[in-house]
Amino acid sequence: MGKSKTPPKENVAQFTEGQALLRQFELFKDLGPTTTIITNGQHSLPKDAWLQIERDRLRHYTQPTPSFTIYINVWRRATPPEWANVLAQAKLHLVMDHVDPEQVDPYWRMACEAKAVDFLRHLSIGIRPESLADLDATPPGRDAYELARY
Repeated sequence: MGKSKTPPKENVAQFTEGQALLRQFELFKDLGPTTTIITNGQHSLPKDAWLQIERDRLRHYTQPTPSFTIYINVWRRATPPEWANVLAQAKLHLVMDHVDPEQVDPYWRMACEAKAVDFLRHLSIGIRPESLADLDATPPGRDAYELARY
């Protein structure tokens, strides 16, 4: 018997509840660029990934801003508050213009991560999953701005 190609309904339901939790926050109702969220489990993601954001090609010359697709790893088990937190962070990365496929500098990426996590921490949205790095462990004197300049 092969692996099911349909993600567990319970996992999809947990993500959907997390999305609903996030929509309760006024800030996130219409935040950011046009975004499509895919939860069918067909996009190949690493097992430990929560999601992947891809910038869509401009569909038409009249579309002034790029749109994005967020592929959710619905094979992961998580609570709705964890999904709300993860999705909120992804949306912050979009709004803060952190999604740049040409930007490969690891320090820039670390600074983006630190900035989004810090901003999200002050909003108290959901619960940060334990499996995600604890950015409270930033070395002394090294904030997001210092990391970006490093």
